[in-house]
Amino acid sequence: MFRKLHRQLALFSTLVTGTIFSVLCLICLLFAQNSIRQNNYASFLKEQSTLVANLQSEQAISHQWLNQMQEDHHLTIYLYDNGAPLYYQVLRQYHPGGPEDSLAASARQIARDTYGLDIFQNSSTLLIRHEEFPLRFSNRNYYVSAGTLPRGNGHLGFLILYSLDDEARQVAWLRIAVLLADGIAILLLFVFSWLFTGHLIKPLEENRKQQSQFIASASHELRSPLAVILSGTESIEKADTPAQAQRFLDLIRSEGQRMQHLISDMLLLASSDSHALRLQTQILQPDELLLECYDAYAALARERQLSFRLLLPESDLPDCIWDEQRIRQLLSILLDNAFAYTPPGMGILLFLFYPDRDFSRSDDKNSIFLGVANQGDSIPPEEKKLIFQRFYRSQTSRTEKEHFGLGLCIAKEIVLAHQGEIWVEDLIELSKRFASDSNYQGIPDFCKKNSGGSAFLAKLPVKLMSS
Repeated sequence: MFRKLHRQLALFSTLVTGTIFSVLCLICLLFAQNSIRQNNYASFLKEQSTLVANLQSEQAISHQWLNQMQEDHHLTIYLYDNGAPLYYQVLRQYHPGGPEDSLAASARQIARDTYGLDIFQNSSTLLIRHEEFPLRFSNRNYYVSAGTLPRGNGHLGFLILYSLDDEARQVAWLRIAVLLADGIAILLLFVFSWLFTGHLIKPLEENRKQQSQFIASASHELRSPLAVILSGTESIEKADTPAQAQRFLDLIRSEGQRMQHLISDMLLLASSDSHALRLQTQILQPDELLLECYDAYAALARERQLSFRLLLPESDLPDCIWDEQRIRQLLSILLDNAFAYTPPGMGILLFLFYPDRDFSRSDDKNSIFLGVANQGDSIPPEEKKLIFQRFYRSQTSRTEKEHFGLGLCIAKEIVLAHQGEIWVEDLIELSKRFASDSNYQGIPDFCKKNSGGSAFLAKLPVKLMSS
C-alpha cells in the first residue's frame, strides 16, 4: 500500500510541479522568441535605412560596396534604374526567370498589390517612398523593403531582402535548449519528489509497522491472562471444595489485575500518541520526591540483598513545576528496571544532578537530571536504542509476568511530555562524566565497584514552557 502511495505521490508531485515549470518555460520561450524577432527586425530597419541613405547620397553606386553590404548584413539587394536591372545584378549571375528573379518578382508583386507601390514606375513626387513587409518564399522567410527614390531625371527602384535563416536557427536552438532544460528539470523534479515523498511516507510506514507490532504484542499479552481466566472459571465449576474454588478465584483476580495494569499502560501510550497525555503540574521539591521514592524501595532492596543508595547535592535546589504522579511513575519504572537487572550483592544508585557548570551532554542550566544506576550487566550497544520501544524485551531480561516491555517506553513518553530527554549509558561513561566533580564523587565511586552496569538519565526542565 505504501509503495503504491509512494509512486502516486511522486508522480502527482512531478506532474503538478512539472506542469507549472513547463508553463513558465513556455512563457519565457515566447518572450525570448519575440525578443529575437524584434531585434532582427530592428537590425533590418537599421541596415535598410543606412543603405537607402547611401543610395540617395551617392552619385555612383560601387559594386564593391554593395557586395560588402550583402555579405556583412545578410542582405540581398535588387536595384532597378528606371525599371531595368543594374549591371551589378548581371555580375552576380542574375538570370531572368531564375530563382532569384522569382524571389524578386514575388516581392515586387506584394509591394504592388498590397501596398500600391510599383518600383518600376517613377513616383510623381520627389520624395523617397518605401514599404517594409514580411515575405515567405520557397519555405524561407524574409523581411523586404521595396521602394523608389528619385535620381536625376529618372528614378531608382530597390528591393532589399533580409534573410531570416539565422533567426530561424536561433529560435530552433532556443526551443531545443528549452525542451532539454524542461526535460532535465522534470527528471530532477521526479527524483526529488521520489526522495521527498519517500522521506514523508517513511514515518507513516514505520508508524503503521509499529502499530501492527503493538497490536500483535498487545493481543499476545492479553491472550495469556484471558486464557487463564477462562480456564479458571471452568475449574471453579469443577472444584470439589471451597478451598479449591477460592484458589482459582485468587488466580482469576491476579490475572484480571495484570490485564488491568497492561490496559492502563496501553491507554497511557495511546494518549501519548494522540498528544492527549495531560500533565497536572504543581510546584515540587525534587530532592523530597527522591527521598520518598528511596524510602519506598529501601525495604525491597534489603529483601533482595541489594545495596541501595541515594545521592543528592548539598546545594539548594530550585522548585520544579512537574506532574508529581508522572515523575513518581517515571522513577518507579527506572527503579523496577534496575531491581530486575541487578543480582544480589550488587548495588543500585538513585541520584539527582543540578548542573552549576557545563554538562557534557547539555549546558542547560535550567534543567535537573534524575538518574538510576545499577551494577548489573551492561546493555549491549545495539539494544540501547531499542529498549525504549514498545513491548521490547532484552534477550537477557526476566520473564516474569508483570513485565510487558512497556515500562521504559512509558518512561520515555513521560519525559517527553515534560519537554525533557532520556537516555541510557554504561557506568564507565557515567564515571568519566563526574570524575572531575568533587561534589558528586560518590557517583564515580559507585561505578568503580563493578566493571559492568548501566545508568538511565532523564533531563527535565525546571519549568515547562507552557507553565
